[in-house]
Amino acid sequence: MKINYPQYIVDEQGNKTAVILDLKIFNKMLEELEDLYDVLEAEKVIKKEGKRFTFEEVEKAFTAKLSKKKTTKRVSK
Repeated sequence: MKINYPQYIVDEQGNKTAVILDLKIFNKMLEELEDLYDVLEAEKVIKKEGKRFTFEEVEKAFTAKLSKKKTTKRVSK
């Protein structure tokens, strides 16, 4: 069965009040929001503290963070 997403829940007047998403789509959206949040937080630190990092430092930090997220996801499932 093919279902088109998103689907909406509507009230008595036909106004959209909620959305139904496939869980895979929702999880992908959540991951992308988390990544965006990380970037915004990094930009705040740079603006506030004027810190600069080499590519290698950033790569190492993100790799460590991604490894931690993957470990946390495995444990929580």
